[in-house]
Amino acid sequence: ALSLKLAKLGCAHLAMLDQFDHGLLEIVERVKRVAPGLATTEALCDVRDSDRLDSWMRRIEPDVVIHAAALKHVHLGERHPVECVLTNLVGVRNAVAAANGAGASHFMLVSSDKAAAPTCVMGATKRLAELYLTGFQLERPTAMRMKSVRFGNVLGSQGSVLPRFEAQIDAGGPLEVTHPDMERFFMSSEEAVGLILSVTALENEEGAYFMEMGEPISILDLGRDLIARS
Repeated sequence: ALSLKLAKLGCAHLAMLDQFDHGLLEIVERVKRVAPGLATTEALCDVRDSDRLDSWMRRIEPDVVIHAAALKHVHLGERHPVECVLTNLVGVRNAVAAANGAGASHFMLVSSDKAAAPTCVMGATKRLAELYLTGFQLERPTAMRMKSVRFGNVLGSQGSVLPRFEAQIDAGGPLEVTHPDMERFFMSSEEAVGLILSVTALENEEGAYFMEMGEPISILDLGRDLIARS
C-alpha cells in the first residue's frame, strides 16, 4: 500500500527492498502497472546482512528511507526470541547505519503500539529500536532526521488478526487468541500510509509519533463477534 501510494504521488525514484522474493516481485509488478513510467529499483536483500544492505543503500542513494521490516507475531516472538531480536533490533541498527552512510536525509521507522510498556519480546524489540534512533542521534553527528510511527493492527495487512480469524472460522475453528485480556488499536491501510507520509513530511523535531485511534478493542470480543456473524 505504501509503495503504491508513493508511485501515485510521482516520486522521482522508488526502491523496494525485501528478503521475500515472491512478495518483492509482486510489489514491483503492481507498482509498474500503476506508474509504468516510474524509475524503480528492486533489491533482494535481508536487513540482517549489514554488508549487503550497506552496498544496496550506497547504490540507491535514497533521500528518504522507510523501514518496515519486522517480525510481528507475538507468539512466534516468544518462542523464537533470537530471531525477533535479529530482525527487529539488529535489522534496524543495520538500516540506520546504511541509510546514514548513503547520505539519506530522512529515516522513518515503522513501530508498534506494543512498544508502549512492552510485555512481550516483539514489543520490547520495537521499543528498543525506537530508543536506538534516539541514541544514534546523541552519540554521533548526523544530518539525517529520524522518526518513528507506532501502528495498531492494520486491517487486512499481512498477519493481521481479522484475516487469521476468518481463515480459522472457515476451517471450522477454533479461534486462537494470544491472551483473553489482549486489546489492540485498529487502523486502515490508508490511515497507516497517511500516518507514515505525514510524519515523514513534518519538519518537527525527531521522535515517536502515533495516531489517535480511539479506544482499544478487545481481541476476544472481536473473535466472538466474528463467530456470531458467521
